[in-house]
Amino acid sequence: MNHLWNLVRKELKELLTPASIIPIIAIAVIFASMGTMIGSEVDRASEAPTIGIVSGDSGIYYDDAMVYIEAFYTGILKVPDPSDNIIVLDDPGLYDVIIGGDANAVADMMNNAGVNILLVFDADYSSNISNIVAGGADPERGVIYVYWNNVEMGLFGSVSTAIMTQLIAYVNTMTAQDIIGGLGGASDPIYVQFPVAGPANMTVFNGEIFPDITPADISSALQSQSMLMPILIMIIITMIGGMIISSMGNEKENKTLETLLTLPVKRTTIVSGKLIGSAIAGLLFGLVYLFGMYMYTNSLAQGTGSLSLSSLGLTLSVADWGVVALVIFLGIMCALGMCMVLGAFVKNYKAAQTLTLPIGVLAMIPMFVTMFSDFNTLPEFIQVALFLIPFTHPMMIMNNLMLGNTFMVWAGLGYLLLFSTLMIYITVRIYKSDILLTGLIKKEGGLLSRMGRK
Repeated sequence: MNHLWNLVRKELKELLTPASIIPIIAIAVIFASMGTMIGSEVDRASEAPTIGIVSGDSGIYYDDAMVYIEAFYTGILKVPDPSDNIIVLDDPGLYDVIIGGDANAVADMMNNAGVNILLVFDADYSSNISNIVAGGADPERGVIYVYWNNVEMGLFGSVSTAIMTQLIAYVNTMTAQDIIGGLGGASDPIYVQFPVAGPANMTVFNGEIFPDITPADISSALQSQSMLMPILIMIIITMIGGMIISSMGNEKENKTLETLLTLPVKRTTIVSGKLIGSAIAGLLFGLVYLFGMYMYTNSLAQGTGSLSLSSLGLTLSVADWGVVALVIFLGIMCALGMCMVLGAFVKNYKAAQTLTLPIGVLAMIPMFVTMFSDFNTLPEFIQVALFLIPFTHPMMIMNNLMLGNTFMVWAGLGYLLLFSTLMIYITVRIYKSDILLTGLIKKEGGLLSRMGRK
């Protein structure tokens, strides 16, 4: 046991160096900072915009529109006092400036008013609507122009545009209801304008019926798990795989592996020490990445107000988290076993760099498939192929536990145990042969015969 512990310490000391730890922490901090920054940007972009209003009209429908705009700010945007966000510019000369079409004059006027958005009611706004109500010939709609003085190029630059579109639609709807009511329609004009209610969404999910929730809402709530775990597992496997293969290349190049193999220590102990030390390092790196990416996705979820998983009954117990940790650990063990098998044929550090590609590609396949597809809807032969890739199971474990896919959980756990055990067995046989020292297989001896030597 002392030999095993010493080997684990040796492996951790080689892997957990400042050169490897600092970049991991830096990336996690960058992810966390990006999440905080984007979340705050979403909050800023979603705030009720301050708008200016200029009108060339003073009719009744303009007055009604002003009431509807204030109601939109209080009822839809939840602004306690809309007068702070709605600035009415009463100077009659401003309308003429805008109609004149001088861009610099319009920009100066908006800058002086302290607004980036300007609503301009056409001079014929009320008269055109009145003509529609009266059934006049050649009717024309009332027009509300929206002037923008600042074009944002960021990711959320279109949010204010969407808010203004919603505002104009609200004014349009309320004006239509006002007209219908004035024509002696139903007791409530909304029933004439929208006689069909709905869609009244009722989603059957996880053994319950959720009213007013669509599959898109549930998919959005699960998106952080569907995106986070595959990326996290792929990063961990690629990173720790590259480290272990490179470490074996360094040991061969520096002749430290030869010294290690000549020590009076069982080869099984050497393999176990390397695997356990590397797996612990992989878990530590994974936790750092998980923290950074959790902060990133959680900030986005809070900014967009997405449906919480707890409201859908999608929570994990302490035992479930233990299963998640076990599956991730076994996934790392499978990756390390594969890397040690590949590393056995490496001559030096430079040659080791090329052998990380197969592991990375093997991890990327289930990552992309699980991120963009539902495993249960895939053709059977693709499901079997993904099941045989050991990295698929840690990528899907959280969703499988939350959705109650117990067969996939336990079948995946059993497969990972079998696969990791097989990789450990092959690695031990390799360490008992001279392939580690030569990196080549001589003609007079086959691979299996060399692996079988004591």
